[in-house]
Amino acid sequence: MLKFFLAAALLLQTGLSYGQQKDSEPGYLMLVREVDYTTGGQPKPSLTVIEPDGTITTEELPVIKYNFSKGQINTTVKNTSADSTSVRIRRARFGRNFIYQAEVRKLNELSNQGWVLVNTTQQGMSVQYLFRKDQQPTK
Repeated sequence: MLKFFLAAALLLQTGLSYGQQKDSEPGYLMLVREVDYTTGGQPKPSLTVIEPDGTITTEELPVIKYNFSKGQINTTVKNTSADSTSVRIRRARFGRNFIYQAEVRKLNELSNQGWVLVNTTQQGMSVQYLFRKDQQPTK
């Protein structure tokens, strides 16, 4: 009887540990920042999230215009002189800063949800962030 009980306990323990391993497989999520120049005219930025289950959500950001003011972007320009850069160049920079702000907010949001950045790849104006989250075992 003791041998039967020990064998059953061993099988149960093996089954539980296998189940925990299966439940704790990591999940991966990808964030992609793109700037689309194919439409002609002004660049169109977007942030796309690809969830572990394959769900894709794209947030289209405002078109980069050359009329963003530093007040809209909440930025400071330091060490400027009268001939350092033109107003148009500075406002284009403010537009890019707007994209970077949205990107950092999304990165912080994902980090607060428990996602850990494991890889970053850049190709032209596209940046891909790969995140990993270890799944909690289901009970």
